[in-house]
Amino acid sequence: METYYSPSKEDRNLAKLSCGPLENELKSCNSNSLDIQINGSHNKLKIPFQALSFLAQILKITSRGLSFSLVTTPSEIGVFEACNILGCSEAFLNELLAEGKIPFTKVGKHIRIKFDDLISYHHEMKKIQKQSLIDLINSKGN
Repeated sequence: METYYSPSKEDRNLAKLSCGPLENELKSCNSNSLDIQINGSHNKLKIPFQALSFLAQILKITSRGLSFSLVTTPSEIGVFEACNILGCSEAFLNELLAEGKIPFTKVGKHIRIKFDDLISYHHEMKKIQKQSLIDLINSKGN
């Protein structure tokens, strides 16, 4: 599922007013959820901290007048999807899996990779690449 959103001027103004207070509440939060009460309602909603952090990011984007899309992803993906995300060949991904660098499960003959595990590996590799470039630049300067 993919949802596109392009904020109106009124939405931008409301987002500007809401973003700062929400970020402040999140900074002072000592829980993994917050209770929210909507004006005119007697019900309190218990919202996960991560969802509210995401909402704060959405408000920041909206306040700048930027359009964005929200895309859902399955919790597990197959080899083809994983290769597309990493930008690698199936053979290279199979090496990573065989070396235990990315956890996976097998369902019959099919390999399933948790999306979060794949993204964690991807971020870790980007961090290592960045540090390698910094080290290379620093070594050239000496």
